[in-house]
Amino acid sequence: MIGRRKGREGGGGAVEQPETCLLCELNQGESATITEISAAYSHAALLEGYGLAAGTWVVRERTLPLGDPIVFRVEGRPIALRREDALHISVRRKGAE
Repeated sequence: MIGRRKGREGGGGAVEQPETCLLCELNQGESATITEISAAYSHAALLEGYGLAAGTWVVRERTLPLGDPIVFRVEGRPIALRREDALHISVRRKGAE
């Protein structure tokens, strides 16, 4: 057939996700471990007070209708974070450890 390509360029197979990413880049239902919160971020201490610290396990549960805030489950509790806050939290995806 003309116009159809077989397979994918670059060898095909599963697309690998990066080991580390920002918290807001997790997909719904995906889990990760927090690796760091940007020390330069003015609300870093506040986020740590909510239980968001290096080594903490988080799961992205859902995003509210307009895309902000994002709800995460942190140590069994749901926590809603603005995307702006989640941009300052680096995580390591499950399976990349």
